[in-house]
Amino acid sequence: MHRLNTEVQQFVTALGQIRDTLSFATAFELLVNKFGFKFFVISGIPDEYTSIEDMIVTHNLPENWVSEYINNNYIANDPIVMKCMKSRDPFFWSEAVDASTSVEGKHIIARAQGYGLTNGVCVPIHNINGFEAGVSLSGSESPLPKNEFRYLYLASIMAFNKLRSIHSEHSLRVEAISEREREVLTWCALGKISKEIAYILFVSENTINVHVKNAISKLSANNKTEAVAIAIRKGIISV
Repeated sequence: MHRLNTEVQQFVTALGQIRDTLSFATAFELLVNKFGFKFFVISGIPDEYTSIEDMIVTHNLPENWVSEYINNNYIANDPIVMKCMKSRDPFFWSEAVDASTSVEGKHIIARAQGYGLTNGVCVPIHNINGFEAGVSLSGSESPLPKNEFRYLYLASIMAFNKLRSIHSEHSLRVEAISEREREVLTWCALGKISKEIAYILFVSENTINVHVKNAISKLSANNKTEAVAIAIRKGIISV
């Protein structure tokens, strides 16, 4: 236990030097490995304007599992997600499954285990307005001893706070979106592809792609989907 306490303290100290999500993910993965876990995911819960892709802040999950989870909309029946939103204390994944768990929920857990996501634990993150996000770890050969939960809880809280800080700093660097970029993002939000938007606006497809690329950069987004989500949340566009 003393070793884990030291590892967490070193991780918290190192957070002060981290400035981007990739560096954070590398440091956090090393820490969760010390607790015996292989996988981690830090994510919020999507609302009507966002998708699960937009809310996953960072993870090292198997890509095939992520694709299956998203394509099958598993989040709608995931018992881990349901308990995470209601609970304020860290819990074992096994505690989220009981006699009342739906067949779909049990299927999701079984599928996750098939990808090596075993003996999972979840740390809910709440603010004054309620549930904000969850830190979930899995891939351990044996259950985490309960007396190690407090170290994991501290590390998860500090990790999420750092991630929130990183994203807030990025949001402060958002540049002004041009009227044409706003128009293109709006059409993207409505499900139009570049070729269709080019036809609507009487410009070339390459021009549309340039506008999308510029908007992604200005919004400090990773891709078009995230740029649209950010634009909606910030009131830059409305659909």
